[in-house]
Amino acid sequence: KIKNVSTWYPVQKNFWGQPTSFVKAVNDISFDIYKGETFGLVGESGCGKSTISRTLMRLDTPTSGEIRYKGRRIDGLNEEELRALRKDIQLVFQDPFAALHPLKKIGDAIVEPSYVHGLIDGKEAQKERAFQLLEQVGLGPAYYHSYPHQLSGGQRQRVVIARSLATDPKLLVLDESVAALDISVQAQVLNLLNDLKDKLQLSFLFISHDLNVVKYM
Repeated sequence: KIKNVSTWYPVQKNFWGQPTSFVKAVNDISFDIYKGETFGLVGESGCGKSTISRTLMRLDTPTSGEIRYKGRRIDGLNEEELRALRKDIQLVFQDPFAALHPLKKIGDAIVEPSYVHGLIDGKEAQKERAFQLLEQVGLGPAYYHSYPHQLSGGQRQRVVIARSLATDPKLLVLDESVAALDISVQAQVLNLLNDLKDKLQLSFLFISHDLNVVKYM
């Protein structure tokens, strides 16, 4: 539940360091996302869609309003509490190439969230989990030792989706997640997302400027 949320960035301060003017990136936004729902958030470039996703993930701090997850307020959580929350809420970025470390193998990139959150232990368990996630997104174990530059744009986005699933999340925040892909590849990735949503009982916050893509989802 997003209730009357604003995220403002100070652009000018007075002599005492107090903000005197702001960029109102998000101003008084409210909406609810229900379990198993795909919620489409539509708007043109620069209207604050990505700020909403960053605020919901608590990468940015809201200036005012409330954010609740399963009834619990999350806009005031400390770092330890946020780490636990982020197992349930994962972000899929727009640019899959920028989202992957160029010198890290695909298999290591995919299981990194599981390792960070202490969900798996030992090299063999990590490798097995990476194989499982690669299969889920239609790539397979053959990509385990590949590097990002060796993959196509659609394959890289599948890797980013696989990494977002590593913590068994309940909500995926998809921020223009197919905007950088060709039309034919977009359709494949959208179909994959819908299949995963049904199979894993996920909820989506689907952010886009493209009405046709939102209608399809």
